[in-house]
Amino acid sequence: MNIKFPLRFQDALILVISFILTINLAHAQCVPGETVTQTINTVGSGTFTIPAGVTSIRVQIWGAGGRGGNRSNDGTGGGGGGGAYSESTISVIGGNTYYYSVGQGSTSTNPGGDSWFSSSANVNNAVVLAKGGQSVGNNDSDGADGGDRRDGIGDIRYSGGDGGDGEGGDGGGGGSSASSTNDGQDGRDGDNGSTGGNGGSDSGSGGNGQESRDGNGADGANPGGGGGGATRDQQSGTLTGGKGGDGQIIISYVCPSCGPVINYSANVQQFKVPAGVTYIIVEAWGGGGKGAGRDNDRGGGAGGGAGAYSRSTLTVTPGETLYFSTGTGSTGYGTPGGDSWISRNNDGSNALVRAKGGNSVSGNNATTGATGGLASQSIGDTKINGGNGDNGGNSNGTDGGDGGDSPNGGQGGQGGDNGNESGADGASPGGGGGGGKTESNSQTRNGGNGGNGLIKISYDCSVTNPSGCWRYIDDGSVSGVVIMEFFNDCNWEAPENLLEFEVLVVGGGGGGGLRSGGGGGGGGLVHARADVSEITATGLPANSIFQIKVGSGGAGSSDRTQKGGNGVESSFDLGGTYEIIAGGGGGGGSDDDRSGRANRSGANGSNSSIKNNITGFGVVSSRFFGGSGGGAAHGSENPGNGNGNGKNGGEADDHAGGGGGGAGSNGRKARDQDKGGDGGAGLIFPDEFGERIYAAGGGGGSRDDDEEDRGFGGTNLRGGNGGFDNEGPSVSGEDGQSPGSGGGGSGHDDDNVSGGKGAKGVVIIRYEIAKILPVEINSFTVKLDAQNRESVLTWTTVKEWDNSHFEIERSVNDVKSWETIGTINGAGYSDQLRTYAYSDNKLPAVGGNVFYRLKQVDFNGNSKYSDTKSIRIEAVSGKGSWVAYPNPSFKGQYVHIDLLNSTTHNEEPIYIQLSNSSGTSITSIEVDKPSEVEKTINTFIEQQNTGIFVVKLNWGDFSEILKIQVK
Repeated sequence: MNIKFPLRFQDALILVISFILTINLAHAQCVPGETVTQTINTVGSGTFTIPAGVTSIRVQIWGAGGRGGNRSNDGTGGGGGGGAYSESTISVIGGNTYYYSVGQGSTSTNPGGDSWFSSSANVNNAVVLAKGGQSVGNNDSDGADGGDRRDGIGDIRYSGGDGGDGEGGDGGGGGSSASSTNDGQDGRDGDNGSTGGNGGSDSGSGGNGQESRDGNGADGANPGGGGGGATRDQQSGTLTGGKGGDGQIIISYVCPSCGPVINYSANVQQFKVPAGVTYIIVEAWGGGGKGAGRDNDRGGGAGGGAGAYSRSTLTVTPGETLYFSTGTGSTGYGTPGGDSWISRNNDGSNALVRAKGGNSVSGNNATTGATGGLASQSIGDTKINGGNGDNGGNSNGTDGGDGGDSPNGGQGGQGGDNGNESGADGASPGGGGGGGKTESNSQTRNGGNGGNGLIKISYDCSVTNPSGCWRYIDDGSVSGVVIMEFFNDCNWEAPENLLEFEVLVVGGGGGGGLRSGGGGGGGGLVHARADVSEITATGLPANSIFQIKVGSGGAGSSDRTQKGGNGVESSFDLGGTYEIIAGGGGGGGSDDDRSGRANRSGANGSNSSIKNNITGFGVVSSRFFGGSGGGAAHGSENPGNGNGNGKNGGEADDHAGGGGGGAGSNGRKARDQDKGGDGGAGLIFPDEFGERIYAAGGGGGSRDDDEEDRGFGGTNLRGGNGGFDNEGPSVSGEDGQSPGSGGGGSGHDDDNVSGGKGAKGVVIIRYEIAKILPVEINSFTVKLDAQNRESVLTWTTVKEWDNSHFEIERSVNDVKSWETIGTINGAGYSDQLRTYAYSDNKLPAVGGNVFYRLKQVDFNGNSKYSDTKSIRIEAVSGKGSWVAYPNPSFKGQYVHIDLLNSTTHNEEPIYIQLSNSSGTSITSIEVDKPSEVEKTINTFIEQQNTGIFVVKLNWGDFSEILKIQVK
């Protein structure tokens, strides 16, 4: 699959129910962090597609109920059994398809249908299954069993209730289905009321049995209730037992949520909206207020008020910068906790969301609790007052008041309640501080400080991560650096015009060997940087797709004649310009006394490689390692060798395996006769890729009973630990724990063990958002509309990245006197053709050549210019130095007034006298520039009625009169 930047929203859930009917389950927009629940209660089979970005789902299943007993002769029928319940939480990959079947309630002697959820259309591959309840045979008075949890599949399972027996002339009640917390309730026997078992809040009740007269049993309720038994006394024909309730499946998952949680900081911070994100959810908590201390009397101080809570969904532009501040918890009397806010302005003005801080008590020894931050003074779609602090008191023995609780946030600090005790600080976010308590005049106790505020920003990860082959380590929204981890095979479509990026490629780790086996070697590792601008100044072209292959870890050996499996190489851009291959780690050796002991030696790691003839592309800081060798099995001195700077495995001893090599060091030799060697160290790159450890070696297995004598995985046990004999059955080697790390070798004395599996590799891509050229202008034209005396500017972009806006600049008769005449907002992020237009209807009357250019501005303020375009216009005809047009004009129409001969003005003041047609002077104004004359006269005309106006202009040694008619 292709991962493309910018990313498009993918259709989420499609549910197809086959055989019966086809349904598309349209669901509301997935709100980040909230739970979506889909209930499937239509009988039949279908498919469920995992929504984009979802990594786990909870599946709850009820089997169908059994039918109650029919009666074709006189007598009573037993009640049907209720369906069982099963539940599991399953790790999933977005876009994958699962299959399900909802069991049908029985209408025959067959059991109610099983309900199941599977990775294939075959029930044998079901990952969750709940059994249906049993049905009652014809003319049978015995109640049927409920579905048995032991026959189901799931992490949590409960059995359905049994049906009651038909007795005393009454049919038996059906058993209820199991609930999500308990077994189903049994139906009552006929001589004990005949009622069906009561269903719980999420289970189906059993149907009642027919009492005392001819009649059918009642149907079981959905989901999965057993049917009630029939009763026949005098009536002819067959009376039917109640139908079992149908099964049910409920699938729930948490909507993907990305975004930072920002704790208190003294500085205003920035959040850059990621590519493809058009709305965010912002939650804010104000800082808490301070509680009162006590220093002059016995009693308790009052608690501080809590910060308010606000929440809003904001429409945003990909790439735009928002500013936010988290309020501080108060540490001073009379000073409230700080507000938390987010805004498009760095000073917090015109805040989009604001949560007021809680108030502090008025001073030391105060006994009146402070009020919480007010919703009425906050900003948001949802606003909730912060809790008020509790009162204290001046009486001896009075406890300090508790601080107020912040809504959905931090608890208030507890007031002092044990002799002389200070109030506790409020918890973050936003809890108010507790009041102090004293019991003697000589004691002083402090009030608790308020808890700091908090801001949480969430957005839909399915927008930015539509598949299950990668995830963000950092989306760049705060740091400005994007880090993407690819854990499955994938295609990455890089941002167009990306100038520089880094890639870390790690091969799969080797599997551990069997019977005091050697540890698996760590995978190869290559860290490279591509300076694309060394090849092309405009960065990567459009549709630059890089193939990514993530190597699997080698299997742990379960056959003493086989070494642990070798790890598989990982690659980036295989066969392309920026090809990188990281070799797999070698498997650990196994005990092999039946085949010449050839497999006791560890396997060699495989080579890594990088294309080194590409300008600007190379290894970073010598971080180039081939796969490391596996450790030797017991009795061998021949560990596997590393390739291409990869490290070697460790030698074995008589009854202990050597450690696998890691990218950072060789595997350790077995420590003595019975003690396994430790795995070699892995590598860590905290400045570029965080604190994770890569490609550590697995530990060697041991024959000894002491767990401490096994070989341990390299670097904080990231390689798999070796097994040992545990005073009984041996222990298998542990799997590698971090990307590219080797598995541990197994213990010695039991064949029912295996070496640990090597960890799969990984590919990580890192780039700075600032290293993307922001905008590619595809075309830019300027055309003159002579009839309307205006120029029309049109331009198109085929790609925008971090684009805030365009400024239109103009210069007349030279390319030096540029002025900004207009602004057009950009699209932020876009990879589609976009068209922009601007009309300049204030062309200079003097005529000549008019030059235009575009200034493209990023969200961070950086800018660049387009090519310059020009048009030629004729001067407006006029007899004097000044010209007014159109003249005559209409009320409300703008009148252009230009100085035709600019050489007559030498920066002296221009005096304007305005009169009406009768010569009565209306106003006199002084301006400094010819351009201000037009603005001044138009402002005057707008305030007048229609008529003829006389304009007298004086400047330097020149004077001129204009007559302007307004109709």
